[in-house]
Amino acid sequence: NGSVHHKVVWSKVTRKRVTTQIGQGASPTSDWTRGHAWALYGFTMSQRYLRAHTPCASAYRQANPGALPQLRATAVRTADSFIRQLPTLQVPPWDFSVESTALRDRDSSAAAIAASALVELDGLAKGKGYLKHAARILADLTGPAFLAPRGGSFQATLEHCTLYRLHGSFDTGCIWGDYFLLEGLSRAASRCGL
Repeated sequence: NGSVHHKVVWSKVTRKRVTTQIGQGASPTSDWTRGHAWALYGFTMSQRYLRAHTPCASAYRQANPGALPQLRATAVRTADSFIRQLPTLQVPPWDFSVESTALRDRDSSAAAIAASALVELDGLAKGKGYLKHAARILADLTGPAFLAPRGGSFQATLEHCTLYRLHGSFDTGCIWGDYFLLEGLSRAASRCGL
């Protein structure tokens, strides 16, 4: 269905899932939003790099002819699931199972990672409207609720990132949130010819 668990245990013999374990999500079976965003980003970027005209990418495609369609399908499923679960304010809670609407329970870094991936995926999965969704997320991230005020003492661009909620590290800034916000904005500007 496109959802993501943080930790999954697989059988080496049967190659089937044995169980899920709690990692940074709310429970072993919940959909941790930053992990979901990382998966979306990873499947999208793998597809991008494997399409490149380099000897390595060419050799991989030749040895694995079904890899690109599989990566695209997985990226699309993961993107659709992420988008479907977003609240009205396009910045998800730290785990999709959390129903709080408080800003302190959001993870702006997950939104930034997903937005950057959605801009890229829009060019790889034509006609799905991912650029529109990325623009809505980026608009919310650059609004007053998430963008740190200029000249303030806050040492990050994005507020309301969640590092490791279960260990009490949340409602703060983080370097990867800032990085992916800037990457997403840059990619969106480039896609729009700005």
